[in-house]
Amino acid sequence: MLAAYNWAPNTDRYRKLSQFVDAFFTKFPIFQNPPFHPKWKEVSLSAPLADWQRFPAAQLWLDQHGIQPVARDKFEEFLRQAPAGAKLQSDAEKEALFKQFQAWEAEKNARAQAQVQVQAPVRPAKPEKKDRWKD
Repeated sequence: MLAAYNWAPNTDRYRKLSQFVDAFFTKFPIFQNPPFHPKWKEVSLSAPLADWQRFPAAQLWLDQHGIQPVARDKFEEFLRQAPAGAKLQSDAEKEALFKQFQAWEAEKNARAQAQVQVQAPVRPAKPEKKDRWKD
């Protein structure tokens, strides 16, 4: 979980936090690939957290990029319809499978985000500054 103070919308700090969200969310798929830790693949930017309110700029980014949270009710419906779901006996087995489902969904969202990132225009690199004092 990444938490932030609830700044008023018309403040400089809110603006800076919004810029951070945009930069972090846009570049997030990079963290889900080597050389970064494999645990990054389990992170879902859109996962809901009970009794917590998502930062409005973060929700806006997710909405604009079509990133939906992994809903437990969708997973339960999948289990009822899938033959493999009937074989699961314990809640622990269901929970383990749900964790795998979340990781799969996060990877799918990361791929979608990466495609959006590829479509975005790339800024040219700044030319190197030359030392005026050296010959």
